[in-house]
Amino acid sequence: VETPTGIRIAGLTQDDIAVQTSSSRRCIVRALSKLYQSGALKRVGREYEIPSVEVLLAAVPAAPDLVHRTRGGNWAEELRLAQ
Repeated sequence: VETPTGIRIAGLTQDDIAVQTSSSRRCIVRALSKLYQSGALKRVGREYEIPSVEVLLAAVPAAPDLVHRTRGGNWAEELRLAQ
């Protein structure tokens, strides 16, 4: 859901991300921590917020364990193209 401060993602848990990326939850926690520190991702209550797709895309190479393929392409690239 788009908000004035970014894109909010509700109803997604660390376990969900781990299953979708075939990763361990520990790996997801580490990757999310890096994204929080870089400002590419924020927590707002129980939701995730992406303040800027460009910042998130720039942070993805620093967190390669988050790369996930969808419809034959990289999810981050598909998100950028959808903007």
